[in-house]
Amino acid sequence: MRRITPLRLVGLLEDFGLQVTLAPAAKPAEALALVSAAVADSSSTGLRVVVAGGDGTIHAVLPALEKTSVPLAILPVGSVNVLARELAVPRSLSDAARVAAQGVPRAVDLGRFSGRPFVLMAGLGFDGAVVHTVKGHIKRRLGTLIYLLNGLRLLLSHPPRRFHIICDDKPIETEAWQVVIANASSYTYRWSLAPQAKINDGRLEVCVIPHAGAFKRIKQVAAILLGRHRWAPVNYLSGGRIEIQTDEPVAVQLDGDPAPSTDMAQIEIIPQGLTVMVGETR
Repeated sequence: MRRITPLRLVGLLEDFGLQVTLAPAAKPAEALALVSAAVADSSSTGLRVVVAGGDGTIHAVLPALEKTSVPLAILPVGSVNVLARELAVPRSLSDAARVAAQGVPRAVDLGRFSGRPFVLMAGLGFDGAVVHTVKGHIKRRLGTLIYLLNGLRLLLSHPPRRFHIICDDKPIETEAWQVVIANASSYTYRWSLAPQAKINDGRLEVCVIPHAGAFKRIKQVAAILLGRHRWAPVNYLSGGRIEIQTDEPVAVQLDGDPAPSTDMAQIEIIPQGLTVMVGETR
C-alpha cells in the first residue's frame, strides 16, 4: 500500500485544481490556532479548510468554523471517520480530494455542549468513560478496536446515574447508564444509536439507555449493534434545547474525544452552524 504523506495529500488536491497551503498540526490546539488564523485573514476569500484526519481533528477546529461561510472538506485518514461516513465522503483519498475541490457546499447543524461545539454527538456516562480510557498512541494503532475492547471491559461494571433531563421544557427523571445527544445518525463504526437523527433538521435526538442488570445490559448493547433498537429499549426525546443534571459527575465525550466530567450541562442546537463540502448527489 502506498504510504500516505502530507505531500501526497497536497498533490491529490492540486490535481483537482486547488491551491494548497500545507499547515501540519501535531496537537488539537495547534490545528485550531492554524484554522482560526486562516479564517481571520481578510485576504482568505474563497478559503476552504481541508482536514486530513479523523473526527478528533475535525472536532478541534469547529470553534474556528462555527457560523462562518468557510467550508470544511475532509480527507478521511483518521482512526475513526464517523463524520466522513455520515456525509458520504468517499473512502478513496483521490475521490475524497475531488469532493474537497469540486463538491458542493452544504450547511449542517452543530450542537453546543456547555459552550463547546460538536457535530456528531455528546455522550454522558458509559461511552464517556470508555473514551477517557483510550490513549492516543494506542488509538492510532488499533482504531475502533480499542474502543470495543475497553467497552467490553467496562460494560458490566459501569455504574448507572440519576439523570434529570429537560428537553424543550419537558422534564424526565430516570436512572440510566448512558445518555447520548445525537446530531447525526452515525455513532461509531457502522453503528447508529439514533437512526432517526438528521444532521440538518434543526433538532437533537436524546437517547437514554436505562439502567438494567447484567443480562439486560448485554441485550441492550447487542440490540443496538444489530440495529434492533426496539429490543434495547432506548428511550428517545427530541428537541433544540436540553438541560441535564446528574446526582454525581459523569464522564463526557464530544465527537468521540474526552471532555471534562460534569454533573450539569446545557446543550443546544446551532442550526446550519457549519458548512461542509459534499458530493453533488449527497
